[in-house]
Parts: sequence; structure tokens; C-alpha cells
Amino acid sequence: MRAVIQRPPAVCLAVCSALSAAFLAQPALAKDDAPAISTTYVGVTSGGSNQTGERTASAGYEQISTSAQLSSEGEQINADFSLDYRIAGAPRLDGTHLVGSFLSVSIKGSVPLNGSKPGSVVDFKTFGSGGNLTLGFNYFRPRVTSVSQSYPVIRQLARYCVATSVSKWGDDGHGSPAEAAAGAAALGRFDQSAADTELGVFEIIKETVGDEAGTGTIGKAIAENCSKDNPKLTDDSSFIDVFATRGLTPAEAAAWRRNVRSEGTLFLGGQVSLGYNRFDIVDRTALANRPVDRIGYDANGRIGYVFGGANVMALGTFGYTRSYKAKDVVDVCGPPDINGKSICINGQDGAPDRKDTGYAGAVLRVVVLRNKDGEATLGIRPSATYVFEDKDWQLEIPVFFQHTDTGGLDAGVKGIYNTGKKDFGIGAFVGLAF
Repeated sequence: MRAVIQRPPAVCLAVCSALSAAFLAQPALAKDDAPAISTTYVGVTSGGSNQTGERTASAGYEQISTSAQLSSEGEQINADFSLDYRIAGAPRLDGTHLVGSFLSVSIKGSVPLNGSKPGSVVDFKTFGSGGNLTLGFNYFRPRVTSVSQSYPVIRQLARYCVATSVSKWGDDGHGSPAEAAAGAAALGRFDQSAADTELGVFEIIKETVGDEAGTGTIGKAIAENCSKDNPKLTDDSSFIDVFATRGLTPAEAAAWRRNVRSEGTLFLGGQVSLGYNRFDIVDRTALANRPVDRIGYDANGRIGYVFGGANVMALGTFGYTRSYKAKDVVDVCGPPDINGKSICINGQDGAPDRKDTGYAGAVLRVVVLRNKDGEATLGIRPSATYVFEDKDWQLEIPVFFQHTDTGGLDAGVKGIYNTGKKDFGIGAFVGLAF
């Protein structure tokens, strides 16, 4: 079971829209080592929104989500838990732009309880071996145009929506002189209402629809496409997301993406993972098994920037890992007794080997082509990673071209080269988010 997190206030989403490309497409910091869950015995979750101050974007918001459960993987029983805390600071007006700040902090972990011992719920001899704890954070700082500064463009796109609704309504069998006059009158009401700079765009649409909102009327057609009856239109700035590539000329759209919609987003992230393991080694002197405990870790971070228009993202990553590898299992026997029999034990042949590895990398994500709705249809994401211990570079150039239903990219072909092994490979991939 998972907690359901309440959606932030809609007015805040208008300010935060420039974050989406950065937030959804960042490469993962580290592999998730939590065990796969096959059966859930007990689950307790909680979640919701704790609004700071007034329930508006000007006051920011907080979200807290928690989860705890017992789960099984084969015969092993695990206690899994997580806590996520997200906070959005109140947007700050900087000239004609709004500067936001968003911070998320997460804690999650898994504790094996029985060490795969059949018939046992808790085995204190191996309790916690194979467990892990992960602490992570992400910080975003977008800089976007204040909605009030965007109203000329937003109203232009709202009029485009009304005009296309009128045109489509006429093409759908409403071409009589009276119906044509109704369509022209609707456009006239829009222009008259839009002259009042105090009205928001949805108020203008309401005035445009007027009393003609019945089934089959021009007002109904406009409302379905240009008001909040259209699920894609959640706030004023969403007119830009929905209609910018169709309602603006290429030059106007390029100017909006470059200078109006977003001037870029800075983001930071970090994660520390700890893993506890107990190794059962052979003590040849005492002819007995002896437990040895080790804690491995992975500490990593990233810093990146999404440039205005969200067509280009640059990302730098770095990290350090300490891991342990068990020695081979051997059988060790003591000297024979007077009857010629020996006592034998088996276990790992000595303390585990330790491996420390530092790494650093860089990623460049570029949207090459977009469709008429502004969704990416072709992209590349070259990356280079350097492993300090091996003194090797891993170079990857994936080309994404499979478009998903949600407007992203998740499949394509990829070339890989490793400078240490002198290996080059090329192949297809599916399910890797752009």
C-alpha cells in the first residue's frame, strides 16, 4: 500500500510548470537496492497536505507522505518503510519574473527480519543482514515569467481557442446564416471582454459563452474547448501549454519558450545509501564459524540546469561507493580423531573483500524535434562516466524516438563504448525514460 499525496493548489502549478521537464527526466542517482515485494502482509500509510498560511501559492505548501509495511520475498520477511517531505517556498517576485524554490527530502529503508530462515518471523542471529537505509533530497529553483506579465500571450491563445472552436462548430454542420452570425457574435463578445484588463482569461471565456451554453450551441462548443470543462486547462498559463505551438507563429513560440515561459531551472540532488550485511566466515584456528559485520555505502550527488524552453538540460554527477564481496565458500575439516573421523564446517573463506570506487559523470539531454503539440518526438542524451579506481570511461549515446501516451520518450537505440575494455556495443532499448 502506498500513500496518496494531495495535488498542490492549481494556482501554484502555474508557477511550477517549468519544472516538469527537469523533474521527470533526470537520470537516477543510484540503483534502488530495496528488495522486490511479492506479498504484502500488513500495510499502514498516511499522506496529505499541510498548507502553510493561507491555502494559496503565495503562502507555499507542504506535503508529507509516510508508508510502513511487512512484505515477503520468497521465505524472507522484510519490514519496509518510507517518509517523503516536500515543501514549496512562496514564489518571490523578481522584476517581471517569479522565482520559486522546491525541496523534497526522503527517507526509506528495508530491514530483513528472519534471514530467510523457514518458519521464523524474527531470527536475531541474522536480524537486519541485507538491510538498507537511504536518505535523499532534491532542490529546484525555477525562474518563470509572472503570470500577469504573460496575459497578452495567454489572451492571444485564448482567442485562438475560441476562433478554432467557432470554425470547427461551423464545419460540423452549423453553417446556416443564423449560426454563422452566432459564431461571429461569440468572437465579438470575447474581444469586448478581453479589453477589460482586470478580467482573468476564464472570466473572459465565461462572458464569451454567455447564456448560449446549451447542447449543440456555439457557447457549449467554446466551453468544452476553452474553459475548465477542458481537463487540460487547469489555470491561465495552461493555455500556453496546450495552444502555444498552434496559436503562435514559429517566431512567437520560440520567443515564448526562450524568454517568457522559463528562463531556466537550477536543480540539485543528493543521496546517501547505507547497507548492512553479516558474513559467516570460517575461523580455521578455532574450527568454528564467526560472524563479521560490514556496512557498505553509496554517496552521490548531482547538479544541473534546464535551459529556457526545456530543450536542453546539462547535468553533472559524482559519487563514492564502498562495497563488500563475500569470499568463496569452503569446507574446512579438523584433524581426525582416534577413530579416523574429522569435524568439518563450511563457510566463507575469510573476511569479505572491500572495494572503494569513486565516479563522476556528465549528461547532456537535447530535444531535437517536437510535434505540433510541443511534445518531444526525437531526442538524444549522450553521457560520459569516469570510474577513478579502474581509470575507465563509459560513453553512451542513446537516441530516443518512441513517443509515449503521456508525451515523453522511452525507447530507441543506444551506442556504448568502454575505454578500459575497448568494447563497443549498439542495441535497442525500451522503458528508459528520456
